[in-house]
Amino acid sequence: TIWGNRVATSIERQSLGDVLIRIARQDGEQLRHLLALTYEFDPEQALNLMLSRELYAPLELTLRRRLAIARLHPFIVYDAAKTRDVSSLPHFLELHPWKSRAFGCHHSKACCLVTDQAVHLFLGSFNLTASGLFHNREVMEYFRWAEDGRPEDGRLIREWAEFLRRCYSPRTHGSERSSLSALIDCLDARLSSLDGDDEYAPRLLISGYGGLKTSAPGAEDDAPRAAAPAERGLDNLRRLWIRWFGESARPSRLCAVSPFFDVSAHPRYAASVFRQAFPSLRSLDICTDARGLTGLSLAHFGGLAPGLRLIPAETSKAERADIERRAVEHGVSVPESATLERKLHAKILLLADDEGHGLCYAGSANFTLNAWLGNNQELGVCRRLNEDADALWKNILKGLYASSKNAADRLPDEPPARVESDPEDDAAPDMFPDFIDFITLETMPDGGAFFRLHFAEPAAGRLEHYAVRWGEGGPALRFDASGAGESMQDGLWQRRLASGRALEFQHLASGRVFFFPFLYADAVLRSDAESLLGISSLDWLLMHQSAEERDAAEPCFAAEAETLVAPVEIERDANPVIAMQHYLRLFGGAERLLRDRMDVVARSRHPDESLKFLILGELSAFARLLLREYARSGRNGDEACLFKLGELRASAAALREAARRLHCPHARAPLAVDALFHPLLGELDAVLSAVEHPSPLLRDYLDFILREPGHD
Repeated sequence: TIWGNRVATSIERQSLGDVLIRIARQDGEQLRHLLALTYEFDPEQALNLMLSRELYAPLELTLRRRLAIARLHPFIVYDAAKTRDVSSLPHFLELHPWKSRAFGCHHSKACCLVTDQAVHLFLGSFNLTASGLFHNREVMEYFRWAEDGRPEDGRLIREWAEFLRRCYSPRTHGSERSSLSALIDCLDARLSSLDGDDEYAPRLLISGYGGLKTSAPGAEDDAPRAAAPAERGLDNLRRLWIRWFGESARPSRLCAVSPFFDVSAHPRYAASVFRQAFPSLRSLDICTDARGLTGLSLAHFGGLAPGLRLIPAETSKAERADIERRAVEHGVSVPESATLERKLHAKILLLADDEGHGLCYAGSANFTLNAWLGNNQELGVCRRLNEDADALWKNILKGLYASSKNAADRLPDEPPARVESDPEDDAAPDMFPDFIDFITLETMPDGGAFFRLHFAEPAAGRLEHYAVRWGEGGPALRFDASGAGESMQDGLWQRRLASGRALEFQHLASGRVFFFPFLYADAVLRSDAESLLGISSLDWLLMHQSAEERDAAEPCFAAEAETLVAPVEIERDANPVIAMQHYLRLFGGAERLLRDRMDVVARSRHPDESLKFLILGELSAFARLLLREYARSGRNGDEACLFKLGELRASAAALREAARRLHCPHARAPLAVDALFHPLLGELDAVLSAVEHPSPLLRDYLDFILREPGHD
């Protein structure tokens, strides 16, 4: 269930997965940045989203797709307790296991996609899992900003950028910091034309982000403690109510959609603390399903007049008809005998006065103390209602297929001794090595590399309780007291990169295994992704062919077919120019593809940004590959490599001329064409002009290339 973002009372039923893919696959919507906040995630769903594929589609991580993800450099934050084997995930997909306070968790849910055309932000109750994207009853707020978009959406996204800068940037390091900073810088640039503020615009509501553990040794530990008022969602909600309605406004009614509730048999439940914050409250309406009902009692209403609206355990005929209709749209049939189960996972809160004025929250927070008193990290959106609160509540119940009948008389006075709790909202300490803040892969001058553990707190003796390996079946790793690991030889660590995305920590006493993703140190990140992925110049040419040769079933910007032209055998003693004819077709295909992408630059709403990606992400990457191969080939250079450098120089010069002639309707200022191309052409010219090769034919060819400013 998607809660619309245009009018508070608008309800739209869709699959979040369908919405995400529709955006990512729109014509010309090349994906530039992606960030997800979640409690847990399914790697398959995350990867398909990054590659703009159907989320349920089987996926093979080809070399081309690994490179596409490396250039996107996405960032996923999840709860450290949900450790899983991520060894098969590609590099330059940044994974951040968030370590919360004891008995708390990283519960925020959000997905931000930046494309050539717009910024898309989704906030709500969904995890990045198959159930969260397709099956559960979820709530979502969707905001989109382009220069012709709604200022309300842009201001919320601007607040989102500031939230990331304040709450996530201080906890990022190495390569993940690079990814997050690039996203924030992009958001700042995209929103630079947005002026002013709106007092009654939607606002982010956060909880649990203040006073978090820092990365400094000896910092405050994760012992349970009371969160300060500035950290608590309930206090932030009260401040927002006063800001919008004033100190004299008296909310009388509270409505909550939640799948789970407080489980401790103790008189302090969420309703009690809401009543303390808003003493004028008289009634509480709760909507839940059969799972939530098992743990609910009259005590959970904190003395407020109770109302209970239930979502039936069995899918109604009307809902089944809606599901079958959407299945037909996707070419899927639902057998008549199939039992359709949909769990409630949406979290909504409505606060209103006797006149029907109020606000509505949609986000990640269950109706629990952990969620609203700052023990969890929570995130949602609050809207000031312009419509009658009772009408909105009825519409929400209708959207969730809940009964409008009050079932409060079915509740016991006190909760049972043992009830099902939300596994997200009731996380207990485990044996995850949380004394480690983060792990970096660092290189050495001789080409070797080593891992460094960065400790969040004094770790004397604690590492001895774990056996550490690099991926399943990988080499055992040993570390000194400072956290520095043993050196790995050049070649060994590069080969392991293809299958070892995380370090494996096995707790010796229990046998439990935890996977801790590592980051790249800044020096490693400055190297190119092609080198770390083991891509050669021939691989690059094979992956950049003309549109006619690509697999039409794949989106052009992300997952083109990997092997399109068979490698050719070149005789070393052949005439170099004739031998290089085998490469001319590959260069021709690559140049046609890059010219097609130049047309995309012209149509882009942000052509300067798109041109920068094309030059720095495509041409410069190829130049680095060739120059590295040339440096290894000896004083005069390999003939094939010199020919490819010459052809790259010619292609780059031609593309520079094409870029100078581009008509970009959305450009605010002339494109910085020369500033982008000059470093690349200058480096190529310096190398090619210094070549002293014994072949007169090759020398004449290089002289010709250097004389030509470009070609058509």
